[in-house]
Amino acid sequence: MRTYLKRIEHELTDIRKGVKPSWKRLLLEGLLRAAGLVAGTVLTIALLGWLLTILGVIPGLEEVADWLNQILEART
Repeated sequence: MRTYLKRIEHELTDIRKGVKPSWKRLLLEGLLRAAGLVAGTVLTIALLGWLLTILGVIPGLEEVADWLNQILEART
């Protein structure tokens, strides 16, 4: 049994040495992680702001939202 496990360990070590991630894959993974982090942060902040506005904790936020909405409507 021990020799069998040693052989498997040796084969896994050989496989690990042969598999090297390319720079393209690493770049893509980094970009996707960053995009996920940004999207998650924006979504969390938006939901938290919306919830606090509904609860009345941030009363001025509704005025800011109306002001931004007026600016957007004026541009279109």
